[in-house]
Amino acid sequence: FRDDEHDLLGTPDFLLLTDEGYQVADAKLALSVEKNRAILAQLGIYQRLLANSQNAAGDEQALPNPLVFLGDGEAFEVDLEIAELATQFLSDMQNLKASENKPDAHFAYSKCSACVFLDLCLDEFESTDDLTLSPAIDARTAAQLKRQHFETLSSVAQTEPEDILEAPFLRNPDKRLRIIQQAQSLKSGDVIQREAPPWPSGTFIHFDIETDPLGASGGGEVYLWGLLKPPYDEQAFDAVWKDSDDFAAWQDFLTRIEIYRDQWPDLLLVHYSPYERTLLQQYALRYQSNHDPLVNWLLAEDGPLWDLQAFIKRYFVLPVKSYGLKAICRDPRLANFQWRLPESGSQWSVVRYYDYVVALAEGRVDEAAAIRDEVLIYNEDDVRATAAVIDWLQALDN
Repeated sequence: FRDDEHDLLGTPDFLLLTDEGYQVADAKLALSVEKNRAILAQLGIYQRLLANSQNAAGDEQALPNPLVFLGDGEAFEVDLEIAELATQFLSDMQNLKASENKPDAHFAYSKCSACVFLDLCLDEFESTDDLTLSPAIDARTAAQLKRQHFETLSSVAQTEPEDILEAPFLRNPDKRLRIIQQAQSLKSGDVIQREAPPWPSGTFIHFDIETDPLGASGGGEVYLWGLLKPPYDEQAFDAVWKDSDDFAAWQDFLTRIEIYRDQWPDLLLVHYSPYERTLLQQYALRYQSNHDPLVNWLLAEDGPLWDLQAFIKRYFVLPVKSYGLKAICRDPRLANFQWRLPESGSQWSVVRYYDYVVALAEGRVDEAAAIRDEVLIYNEDDVRATAAVIDWLQALDN
């Protein structure tokens, strides 16, 4: 949405068509928004932009309240008191534009990577060797480091752990060491092994899911359960695709896992980030599978789920601005694994799944099949990516 009068451009994550009209919706990792003024102001701006595009009076009251999909899957409806926050935000931004002094800013990969101003800002952050280019240093940590006269990543890379004093957000000695090691890795381009990694023994089965965040009334539904099993060759990718019956797909996935466990009793389900475990827990609750022995085994603390991202962060320091899977894989200095569809990604996958559903409903069967094949290729590359990362990391020890 564009408002030329106020020089505003807004892109909500979702625009939902309801019986009451269009509704803006955004997806957040946050678990609540009641006290998050930044998110509330953002939604207030989206609501105002939508109202201006829908009616000449810009009547926000005539539209459905904005919706937020939270990190735990809850769909939260925000009331229109956010209009006051939006007004205050616009006033603050107008004052900022008129000011001759540029405000302090920091880099955050997860937010900045999707911003249209990334190239402009990143050059400036890099030219000043900004502390927050390190994934180990957020804005609050950077403020504490600056109070101790650490102004650049180079200055942090050249210091010793005992030279960084204990302070808020710097209480943990290991965090202070990690901050230094991360700066050193970024400056040198080298991988730092923090300690000998205890690679788990077992048969790796790589696991990744694709989820529709709007399914199950905002609780999220998995439309693709992807698995890569031994011998990891061209025929080793296995997948459960959901057309309409979510419960049937869940049962199909559990059946595959049971077959795998019979074949490989020592199997480890390798996933990247806690997301897969979180969704499995939600499905166990949704379909009252908590007492199923197979589900209990899957979700046990000493069960087969193994988070590769957590393992990497604990034992390695990489010269990256983000520990996301694609950042590590696509870097030619690191795993150097490339996805076959360069434009693909998690949000791309959701959009293409919706395209698939619409094409199928309208009888365009061949088009739907082609879209399904695209999403399957993307998911297969995701699970092959975790295999590539493991191969690369293990080769570092040899």
